[in-house]
Amino acid sequence: MVNAEVLKWLIVEDDPVIREIVKLGCDMMGHPSRIFANSKQTLAWMDEPIPDADIPDIALIDIRMPGGLDGHELAAHMRRHEALSDIVIVLMTAYELPGSQREEVMTVSGADMLLFKPLPPLEELADTVREIAAERQGRS
Repeated sequence: MVNAEVLKWLIVEDDPVIREIVKLGCDMMGHPSRIFANSKQTLAWMDEPIPDADIPDIALIDIRMPGGLDGHELAAHMRRHEALSDIVIVLMTAYELPGSQREEVMTVSGADMLLFKPLPPLEELADTVREIAAERQGRS
């Protein structure tokens, strides 16, 4: 269940500047965050038991990352992971995706939303995540 005020964030982004900006935004708003630079680090974390208290409410994942899986493939792994299957997944990219590629990325990933960089203000994104989480809970 998503807390109305505090959201736990999982951020997977290869760009250190964007990682730091999102982390600082989370810190300033009191949202705990777990940060990974690539899919390999994230998959290693997912291979370990994840205590209920550490399950994020949202995964914010860059689509294009060097080495390992791309973000939409990582998101698909999350959808199959017992502890992470119901979290809100938001993919992000700085690149334009043609309609067919956008549709494929969303279908493969099972993501709830696709954002294009620059990202909206973090509190606006948090509000959207809360709405998506409420919809997901209504479906289950």
